[in-house]
Amino acid sequence: MNNGLRDASVTFITVIFLAVFGLAYFKLDAKPIITSYSLPACVQYDMTRGENITSAWDQHMMEYPERIQPQVVLLLRETTKERGLESDLRELAGSVANEMKNQGKYKGAVEIFQELLNTQKALGRNGIFLVETYNDLADTYIAAKDFVKAEEALQTALKLTEEFGPPDLPTKVTVKVETQLSDNYEVARCLDRLANLQKIQRNYQKELDLRERAHNIRVSIYGKSSPFLVESYYNLADLAARLGDKTKAVTLYVEGLKIVDRNHPAGSEARQLRQKIRDLCTETPKK
Repeated sequence: MNNGLRDASVTFITVIFLAVFGLAYFKLDAKPIITSYSLPACVQYDMTRGENITSAWDQHMMEYPERIQPQVVLLLRETTKERGLESDLRELAGSVANEMKNQGKYKGAVEIFQELLNTQKALGRNGIFLVETYNDLADTYIAAKDFVKAEEALQTALKLTEEFGPPDLPTKVTVKVETQLSDNYEVARCLDRLANLQKIQRNYQKELDLRERAHNIRVSIYGKSSPFLVESYYNLADLAARLGDKTKAVTLYVEGLKIVDRNHPAGSEARQLRQKIRDLCTETPKK
């Protein structure tokens, strides 16, 4: 390569390098362009509120959720029918409150859940999100061992689900015409939550009544052989075993196993149920 061509090549490469370096420098020095797509949906009509929610997300260090708890509560209190309850804010409030609960900071978690409930009620929302908030609030009270308030929250959630319309059932599931509106799988889930609370307090008769109500609702919706019944059979069998009725416990576990065997006979759930049955059948009777 002659000297002239070599010098030209070096000059060309140097120019390209300087151009790329200069462009990168200006990009780093320039302020980022913020568009509505880079912020929560609410920013499209309320810039300040949207930036506050985004800022709260940025500051949400899970080790110290209490640092943004006041800001989350304030954002919820600012919510009106005009400003709305954005999914970003609802998700943020729930995640911060649940992390505070996990860290044993129950008072702050309860405050967020209570404010979230107040906000949803003010907006006239009585659907599943309101029920879930009551359930989250109840879980916080349970963690704090305030079982009275936990039951109050769960009873409210149950009342709300009983007011729901007919359930959206999976394809190919037939519902009897006489099925009542309260025969809703969300009601069954609420009953199970109440039963779990009674289990913690060792109120086994109350737990039995609630478990049976939940089981009967599922039977009326799905039939006796549905996979949705397996958990009910498991819970009832576990309760029977705790009450000392091993024969009934084995019978209920077997009913659940029959359903599981039709779908996944070699699965982990089937193995677990078989082990439960073997354990009950080989236990040494108490003297």
